[in-house]
Amino acid sequence: MSAVIPETTDLSKYVELRPYEPVSAYPFIRGRRLPVSFIGRNYVNQHKTVAEIASVYSVSEEEILAGVLYYLEHRDEVEAVEEEVTEFYRPFFEEGQKQLAEMRARRPEKTEQP
Repeated sequence: MSAVIPETTDLSKYVELRPYEPVSAYPFIRGRRLPVSFIGRNYVNQHKTVAEIASVYSVSEEEILAGVLYYLEHRDEVEAVEEEVTEFYRPFFEEGQKQLAEMRARRPEKTEQP
C-alpha cells in the first residue's frame, strides 16, 4: 500500500484571498496585511530562511511556511496578479516621484550658519 500525496495542500487556515484594487483575489496571510508575494520573493529570490522572514514580518513560522507553499503552488498566478497590481499603481507612483522632484527643486538651499 502506497501513500497518496496530494497535488496541493489546503492552506486556507493561513492564506486568504481578498479583493485588492484592481484585482478581485489577492493572496494574503490570513488576518494580516502581508501579501503572499512578499513572502515568496523573500524565500525564492532573496534566499531568506523561514525564521528570518517570520522575524522581519512579525508572524509565525507556520504562517510563513504556508505562504511559501502557496507561492510555490500558485507562483504563476501570484506573479501575474502582482504584475497587474504593479501596473495599475505605476502611474500614481510616477506622479508622486514627479511631484517630489518639483518640491525639492523649489526648496531653498540651506546656508551655513556662522
